[in-house]
Amino acid sequence: MTVVANNARVRKLSGSQVLGPDPVTNHTFTAITNQQGQYKFKGLPAGAYSLVISAPGFSDARREEVKVTEETVDVKLEIAPVEASVTVSGPKAEL
Repeated sequence: MTVVANNARVRKLSGSQVLGPDPVTNHTFTAITNQQGQYKFKGLPAGAYSLVISAPGFSDARREEVKVTEETVDVKLEIAPVEASVTVSGPKAEL
């Protein structure tokens, strides 16, 4: 099974982290995508996997029930929303 991480503009996201628990042993495997945004899992036991793909600046993407028989799993990561807060402080003004 090959996981391909890309963004909305179909740019390949190298350095994306791929996480998934083995459905039999519950051991979590971790991988990092290459410069083409790909990671190939070799020797996975038969079964269905849940994958979480993450990259800095993007929201995590989740894929459920991914079967080992799928040759390529394309995953699109969305740009993460920007959150900001502003705190203003100073002396209290007298009215």
